Amino acid sequence: MDEIIRACDPLWEATIKEMRIDILRQEIRFALVSSVDLNNYTLEINDFKQILWIDEFREGSKDYDYYELTAINFRDVQANSDDRWLKQYPLSFNVGIEIWSTVLLLDTEAIKINGVEYDIKAATPTNDPTKGKGGHIIRQWLSSFIPLRV
Repeated sequence: MDEIIRACDPLWEATIKEMRIDILRQEIRFALVSSVDLNNYTLEINDFKQILWIDEFREGSKDYDYYELTAINFRDVQANSDDRWLKQYPLSFNVGIEIWSTVLLLDTEAIKINGVEYDIKAATPTNDPTKGKGGHIIRQWLSSFIPLRV
């Protein structure tokens, strides 16, 4: 876990220069400039099993001068729904990528940072998702999605 956390440290609060999400090909790519060391980084996620975009921004304009990858968290989270249609689908995530007041939740086995692959399944804590670094944030994101219970 320490290796992936160290690799992600420069990505916190990085400026997003480009973001491509191709759900059908299961490819996500961010081009980033770190606020820590001002270097360029790429963050890639491929072959994800699940994806959920949650936008907590309720009112006002979403026009920003720039976009920021505010945080990236690794935590196994299971969500449930009472919604008849939604409960037929598994809702399991292990990566949360926060962009301002939105979050991209994913279930994936690996991420790549500058071409170096990191195994998520081996690094993700499986204990209570409401405890530890980032757990409370993901719980807050998930609970803001009305039909879900975490």
